[in-house]
Amino acid sequence: MPNVIMIQEDHFTDQRFSLRISFNNGSQYEVILPNPVDRDQERRFEWYFEQQLRNPFLDRERVKRVVEEIRQYGEALFTALFQTPNIAFEYRTCRNQGLDQLEFAIVGKSTGFHTIHWEALKDPELPEAFAAGRANVFRKNNQPVSFLAPISPSTVLNLLLVTARPDWEDDVNYRTIIRPVIELIESAQLRVDAHILRPGTYQSLVEHLDAKPAGFYHLVHFDTHGALLEYTHIQQGVSRSRYQMQANWGLSDLATYEGKKAFLLFEGAEKGQAVPVSAEDLAKLLKARNIPVCLLNACQSAKEEEGPYQTSLAAKLMEAGVQAVLGQSYSITVSAARVLMQHLYEALFDHANLNRAIASGRRELAMNKNRQAYFDQTIELEDWLLPVLYQNQPVSFTLQALTPDEEEQYYLRREAAYHPSAEPVYGFVGRDLDILSIEKHLLKHNMLLVRGMGGTGKTTLLEYLARWWERTGWVKKTFYFGYDKRAYTLEQILNELGRQLLNKWEFAQFQASSLVTQRSKIEDKLTTEAYCLILDNFESITGTSLAIPNTLSEADRTDLGDFLSRLRKKSGKSIKSFVIFGSRSDESWLASATFDKNVYKLTGLDQEARTDLARLILEPIGLLGIIAKDADFGKLMALLAGYPLAMEVILPNLARQTAGEIMANLRLGDKGIDPQEVILRCIEYSHSNLSADAQQLLVCLAPFSGYINLTLLENYFTELKQQPAYQQHSFEHWADIIGEAVKWGLLEPVSAGSPILSLQPVFPYFLQQKLQTGADAARKQELDIAFRNYYDGFAKAIYELLDSKQANERQMGIILVQMEYANIFNALQISLKNHVSIFYSFLCLSRYADSNNDQQSGLQIAQTILAQIESYPKEMLVGQIGYEFAGVMDKVGTRLLLIKRVAEAKEAYKKALLINNNLQGFSPETLKKYSAPLYHQLGRVAQEEREWSQAKEYYQKSLAILMEFNDRYGQASTYHQLGRVAQEEREWSQAKEYYQKSLAILMEFNDRYGQASTYHQLGRVAEEEREWSQAKEYYQKSLAIKMEFNDRYSQESTYHQLGMVAQEEREWSQAKEYYQKSLAILMEFNDRYGQARTYHQLGRVAQEEREWSQAKEYYQKSLAIKMEFNDRYGQASTYHQLGRVAQEEREWSQAKEYYQKSLAILMEFNDRYGQASTYHQLGRVAEEEREWSQAKEYYQKSLAILMEFNDRYGQASTYHQLGMVAQEEREWSQAKEYYQKSLAILMEFEDEHNQQIVLRSLARLQEDQEDQPQ
Repeated sequence: MPNVIMIQEDHFTDQRFSLRISFNNGSQYEVILPNPVDRDQERRFEWYFEQQLRNPFLDRERVKRVVEEIRQYGEALFTALFQTPNIAFEYRTCRNQGLDQLEFAIVGKSTGFHTIHWEALKDPELPEAFAAGRANVFRKNNQPVSFLAPISPSTVLNLLLVTARPDWEDDVNYRTIIRPVIELIESAQLRVDAHILRPGTYQSLVEHLDAKPAGFYHLVHFDTHGALLEYTHIQQGVSRSRYQMQANWGLSDLATYEGKKAFLLFEGAEKGQAVPVSAEDLAKLLKARNIPVCLLNACQSAKEEEGPYQTSLAAKLMEAGVQAVLGQSYSITVSAARVLMQHLYEALFDHANLNRAIASGRRELAMNKNRQAYFDQTIELEDWLLPVLYQNQPVSFTLQALTPDEEEQYYLRREAAYHPSAEPVYGFVGRDLDILSIEKHLLKHNMLLVRGMGGTGKTTLLEYLARWWERTGWVKKTFYFGYDKRAYTLEQILNELGRQLLNKWEFAQFQASSLVTQRSKIEDKLTTEAYCLILDNFESITGTSLAIPNTLSEADRTDLGDFLSRLRKKSGKSIKSFVIFGSRSDESWLASATFDKNVYKLTGLDQEARTDLARLILEPIGLLGIIAKDADFGKLMALLAGYPLAMEVILPNLARQTAGEIMANLRLGDKGIDPQEVILRCIEYSHSNLSADAQQLLVCLAPFSGYINLTLLENYFTELKQQPAYQQHSFEHWADIIGEAVKWGLLEPVSAGSPILSLQPVFPYFLQQKLQTGADAARKQELDIAFRNYYDGFAKAIYELLDSKQANERQMGIILVQMEYANIFNALQISLKNHVSIFYSFLCLSRYADSNNDQQSGLQIAQTILAQIESYPKEMLVGQIGYEFAGVMDKVGTRLLLIKRVAEAKEAYKKALLINNNLQGFSPETLKKYSAPLYHQLGRVAQEEREWSQAKEYYQKSLAILMEFNDRYGQASTYHQLGRVAQEEREWSQAKEYYQKSLAILMEFNDRYGQASTYHQLGRVAEEEREWSQAKEYYQKSLAIKMEFNDRYSQESTYHQLGMVAQEEREWSQAKEYYQKSLAILMEFNDRYGQARTYHQLGRVAQEEREWSQAKEYYQKSLAIKMEFNDRYGQASTYHQLGRVAQEEREWSQAKEYYQKSLAILMEFNDRYGQASTYHQLGRVAEEEREWSQAKEYYQKSLAILMEFNDRYGQASTYHQLGMVAQEEREWSQAKEYYQKSLAILMEFEDEHNQQIVLRSLARLQEDQEDQPQ
């Protein structure tokens, strides 16, 4: 228990206070205290705390005198109070039990009493004042207040941080106080929900508190300016447009007054304008909203001056019923406020009561007195005296225990918070002014382009903002999409937003919806709730260079742009969410419909942040002292302009040269320059410090981008030596040269000891500039040739990995292409420019596109090659280059086929075949052999067109050639495709035979990866034959191989089929789980067409679960995609299922319409077997309408087809329905015969579920016969 010493004012007469002192509410002792307030002394104190900061170089002796005066003041006050023996005895008894258990409660009723600096109270026997040590000093009301705001019970502490900066970026740094608080909450994983008020206006504060229940916030922290103002000061401020006086939002009209009043300054409508809010108005607001605790690190917020009015804002709030208020008796420095609040919150969140927490903050101020003053000077201040605590009663925040459900939700929310992909090397430094400006931009317009050149830190800032805005309650959640990683389409963005914004059931329904419906749902969410959508590295979307793999097609850009334009806040349309674009370009294609002119240009760090980053760079290498010692350091920093990349490249060089020497070498002078020029000059500087040999040889890296692999460079050097300009170059000391480049920041190992080095992003551009004219231009040509030759061999090696039968080798190939993508593409461009072979470079990039199912990029690369290859000399196009030309055309056909542009694919294959047949310099046998894969592909086209005979003819032609040339391995894929055709024709035995032949060859050649697709197809056949266990076994084998080879995209089709098997086994949850896995992969790889079949199957499951609306949504979504891809045949099955749903809902006309549409398509494509199920369902509708003859006719048509195709299992349901019709027509014997036939088939196929249905029909038939009158 604390020992409380209460010092209570009784009355004031003749410049003397009559006081009563008590110890732990015991006996009271009367004491007479002469008024210690001395106006001259007060002016000295005010100078010390308010004015000396502006001139820290002056009057150092005066400073020492005031510090001594503060000590004397406290000791004199103590002596006057505790000099009598009884009081002194009781005091020592309390003191001896520990200063950390000692509390001084100062209870007064007059303004004059509170002008005394009670926090200076000091025992002469102790080394420091009580408030500077471990004791508590607080003030309280003389009389109990009529109202005390209660502390609402809660499982979390709700904290509102009110930060107002009327001068915007010219004001105190925006997050100086609040950032450490938020980071403390996060690092300690505290149960605190912190919200920052945005904007920092009084109107915003009123609206924010009105939106919450009374008592919601346990603590409101005002990080604002405060002032004691005379009425004339207000008038002068209004006349200069500095102050805006508002008579709304609960603010009173400001009447004329004498003396001074306390105000907090909130932000006005424009930069430079402030709204003064009086203590009375603020007190009314906080009282009405039941705010129990208030922290004011506003200047002079607890300062009492003699006059007609109470001038302490803190005291006024306490009188209004706030339980505890912390204010400041003078202007507190930013650095002091940061120290005070950080330690106060640390203690408060560590379960200390508010008294102890504030004591902890004061103690830290006393122990660490260094403060930042003007002119970047550091001074010592005794500002532990400034914090003044007004407290009506002790305050502790005791949180309720979480229930198990609450605990789970709490941790789920914490886990779902946005986490940046990687922390910056030196942490996140500065950017407070940028963050403030960005928030101001967004408050005026909810869309913003953050534009800056490469290396300015856009991504670092945007990823930080994503986290910051979530943590501080400005948005519920932030969604970050980086186009440097993937070309996100609208559908992928909507899917990710839906996945995170909706619960499991809503998301399932969402996935079933059309793209239009999805867009509308997400638009509604983003309109009515506060979220943030960040689209970073947006320049990739329209990147003209294919070395940027993440571009979007024009159609995808249009869809995305249309969606984003709908999220733009317009007149009459309120939208709570924000959209931010990060880009190097102006994104003019999108501007007018979205962010318009709302652009924030990101430049260098502000002065304070530059200093902080410099310290972080220099301290680890022992150079921190240079900041003070090197007179030119400040000039160097000014020239680097706060650009992080420039600083990180240049500052480490201070280990070798002075700032002046670096400046001289940079040849920058004192004038301002373009930031890009700064970086180029920085690189020039680092480059100029290399040895002559290093400079000469590093030019050889000019064609590279991104990365170089040291272990393979020997091959590059071999190619270089073949070129005349480089024959005399020696590469023996290359390792030393690399070391030099690493030392000067031009290259950097991707990890310690790695042979893979990343190039400083602008370095290749810098080297290219050195090779643009004269003799250097000729050298560049030879350099390009060597680079191309090197990468031709390297690409061949990578392609062999990509084509390997070993999983680890395939995965290594993919990793190498990922790393070398830009270099391989550069080599491809050089090949095209020089009219030489592009074979392996193209195959590498094409196979990589295959691994990502990126058909659009693969097609774009192939078409780019075709466009340029046309410029090759005609005679080259009938030789080896012509052969490659045919191969590229073949790939174009394959990609067109995969995106369902079947007619164009057929033309591409025919053109490839024509080119192949006209090649010269090849033997007829060779040309014939080359034609085999093209016939194979034409077979795939015919198969896609459902021309089975034509397909078989092409496959047989391909197979014959492969057999003629004894290409046994090549036969495997053709046997596989023949199996696919047999499967389509329902020739199950024939299909299995072909698949087994394919599998045997693949096993013979140890092609484990190739076996996956054949196992998959064998699973399909087993599924058709209703061998569920066998089907699952095959699918699991296929899936295991695909996982082994990390082929995520191919896993999708197997998950889909496993879903179909689970569906057949009536395992609906399992089926949905498999389908959801399938759909997730299709979304991930942007395979929109593939999604159609999965949506279709999800509709089937919903239908089985009698969720008709859900089923229709899935079917409609599937149908929309099929229409988009002009898949007319595929539409038939979906129309059929929509008919089934309409039938279940007893919408007979609608059902018939859908069935007739399905039937028309099946007839158009001559799919006789498919017609059977539709005739069957038309029979069901006729039966429901009691059209018995019509029903029988349809059933008989269905049965005839099923018999024709030997689908014995399918006949069971039709026999059953014929039995139902016969029963309705009272043809008992006929009905029984049909039921018996159906039952026999179902028993044969062990279908127990449907057997029960038929047995119930037989039972009803028996009942009907017995009820028939004799």
